[in-house]
Amino acid sequence: MIGYIYSSSLRLFTRPGRVMTWLVVVMLLAALSRWLQSELTATTPGETYAQLSNLFSYRVLALAGAIFSAAVTSQEVEQKTIVYLLTRPVARWKMLTGRILAAATITFVIGALSLILVSIVIPGVGPMSSLVLRDLVAFAVGALAYVVLFVFVSLIINKSMIFCLLFAFAWELAVPSMPGSIYFLSITTYLNGIAGHGDGGVIPALFGGSNVLGASQQIAVWVGWTVMIGLISAVGGLSLWWFSRFEFVPREDTE
Repeated sequence: MIGYIYSSSLRLFTRPGRVMTWLVVVMLLAALSRWLQSELTATTPGETYAQLSNLFSYRVLALAGAIFSAAVTSQEVEQKTIVYLLTRPVARWKMLTGRILAAATITFVIGALSLILVSIVIPGVGPMSSLVLRDLVAFAVGALAYVVLFVFVSLIINKSMIFCLLFAFAWELAVPSMPGSIYFLSITTYLNGIAGHGDGGVIPALFGGSNVLGASQQIAVWVGWTVMIGLISAVGGLSLWWFSRFEFVPREDTE
């Protein structure tokens, strides 16, 4: 049953209009990456790729997670179709699991496409580079982490999209560049750990500073995996419990 919900939700989330919009976005960002290469402080193609992928592809992943997680439940509430969703003879946890996996899949595909296009426009890298392959693994984990987190936020907060977008852009962009230990509160930090290139944020890189974390700030690969698996398991489990435990009714303040 989860497989059926997954496939039907995936078809719903990948309607032609949505797909074309995302294709245009990632192609424009790839073109911008090509133009920005000379403005960065990187000295090797690998460093250029790391900076541009963090500036664009990691942001695309977070943005796609925020957008598609809204389609899991909150849009159903706002469009007053949640009743039809919940009256199906399917356990709620199965319903939510299938829709989360579908949202995470399309989020990963969009993020992966952005990574590949960025690698193509940087001479000396290419889509088969080990840097890209490690990022793709991190993106698979990150897509699920973002969707799970944003779905939980949408379950407990009305009009959650603004919070998700602020987290995806303002928080995730700025926090890895901040001093101190606040970078531990960013998903991007752990995804960079999984990818193995310990990026310190793109803000310093764009303004002539270093984008490499100090030795005390680098996230080990095993730490990145541990934290992400813990986040997905804990928040995902809590989301399934919340969705199964509480009632959801169409909102009357959306008209």
